[in-house]
Amino acid sequence: MNEELKKAIYEAVKSQQKSCGCDFDIPEIELEHPSNSKFGDLSTNIAMKIGKQQGENPFTIAENLVKQIQGQKLSSIEKVGAVKPGFINFYLSNEFFASTIEKILDKKDSFGKSDLGKGQTVVLDYSHPNIAKPIGVHHLITTLIGESVKRTYNFIGAKTIADNFLGDWGTQFGKTIYAFKEWGDRKAI
Repeated sequence: MNEELKKAIYEAVKSQQKSCGCDFDIPEIELEHPSNSKFGDLSTNIAMKIGKQQGENPFTIAENLVKQIQGQKLSSIEKVGAVKPGFINFYLSNEFFASTIEKILDKKDSFGKSDLGKGQTVVLDYSHPNIAKPIGVHHLITTLIGESVKRTYNFIGAKTIADNFLGDWGTQFGKTIYAFKEWGDRKAI
């Protein structure tokens, strides 16, 4: 859906470029989730990028792009609108959400799975508790994060090698060896 929407924005920008006779580089089209849901499900600042490049009012550019996008009749978009200073906001349709839920229910645990990482090997190392100190909750958190990253890479088809080794063996073992050599017996140490 993101790629379809980016393509629609690109087509709108190309159309805008043609109608104004402007020759400008089309900036990278980025979609993001607005922090406030009243601004839609997805948003782009492409009009502001073009406005800066052309020295034009980004809100006017956004309004023109909205008209072009509305003309494309995207099934996943219920509403599209421009807001100042030049954002274009997209509201996803109920049909899109319903079809996505159907896909999730149909595919169950394999929903979203891909072979994007096929043929790649990813090596992860995480946690590394120091055996000379108490193990804390932060070790558990980094272990869980590492395990989650590992499972994500596995889900997209990558071969993963995970390592969770005990860190900082040097100093405490050196002290122990020195103590045995100096005092020679366990009780004295």
